[in-house]
Amino acid sequence: NTFTPNGDQHNDLLTTLGNNIGSFSMSIINRWGEIIFYTDDINKFWDGKFNGYPIKQGTYSYKVNIIGENKRPFTKTGTINVLF
Repeated sequence: NTFTPNGDQHNDLLTTLGNNIGSFSMSIINRWGEIIFYTDDINKFWDGKFNGYPIKQGTYSYKVNIIGENKRPFTKTGTINVLF
């Protein structure tokens, strides 16, 4: 649950993987409830930036919504630590 977007080419992106996914969305939220990253493309990764600038080191919340090819919804929430 930690990634290090510091440009050293190791663990620089927050990625998601999955199979048999009909639809997908992921939000990264700061401690004030502001969405700082959103995607509905499972192949789009987060680089630890908001509005083109690196975020501050810390803990952020995430929410992933998936609907499988079987039409069953799945939601996962948690935290991600960002270290530089």
